[in-house]
Amino acid sequence: MMVKKLPGMHIFVNDDVKYRYVDPTNEENLIKLKITIQKYRCDFGIALDGDADRLVFIGKDCRVILGDELLAFFSKDLLKRHIRPKIIADIKSSKTIMDKIHKDGGEVELYKTGHANIKDKIINSNALLAGEVSGHMFFKENYFGFDDALFASCKLVYLLLDQKNRDYFDSLPKIFVSPEIKIPCKGNQKIFIIHKIKNLLNSKKIQYNNIDGIRVECEKGWWLIRSSNTEDSLTIRFEGYSEDNFNFILTHLSNILRSIGVDNF
Repeated sequence: MMVKKLPGMHIFVNDDVKYRYVDPTNEENLIKLKITIQKYRCDFGIALDGDADRLVFIGKDCRVILGDELLAFFSKDLLKRHIRPKIIADIKSSKTIMDKIHKDGGEVELYKTGHANIKDKIINSNALLAGEVSGHMFFKENYFGFDDALFASCKLVYLLLDQKNRDYFDSLPKIFVSPEIKIPCKGNQKIFIIHKIKNLLNSKKIQYNNIDGIRVECEKGWWLIRSSNTEDSLTIRFEGYSEDNFNFILTHLSNILRSIGVDNF
């Protein structure tokens, strides 16, 4: 077993085959792991999905670290060996965290959500690292450029042998970002709603990134609405650069959706 080659003591949680479809970004699926971390006073925990291409990190304080924050952590290590490496992040990523990577010396590019999209982008570009909020991590430095959560987990364990690296997540700026919010919506209706929002923004001369859905940024934060690749739903995520700004973005986005007839947000 792979973990026998890793340093430290390891405790398995939910390793039965019946958990193969569990989403590691869903807080409800992390309860048992958090209890285990507290019970055994573990330094950290790692949660994988069933086919081991996604992961989240959980600190000893049971704080959950999603893919964009993990991307910042892996970027810090990459910057030790490369000058201004190119890093790909999916469109749902926190701007606060992306600004942190940029400030540290990385060159960040937002791209379409979806592991197939990100994999094609990193393989066909000079990027060395990529990641999604959902936990897909892609490494091209000394690896093959695809999302392998087992490789990412081993790299995490190796890097976290250094106490300074363990403290890194505490040094990240506080983010005020929403979870992924899903609004049930059929295929044609999804396209129609996105089109109506674009028309509204164009009429108000509001600029937006439309590489994957619509992402609008302003001085207080940003919001994103896009068509889910895997479900009959629209996916929404937003961030404010303070608690007050978070509430401002929430109100602003709610008003936009109501103005085009979407009331179930």
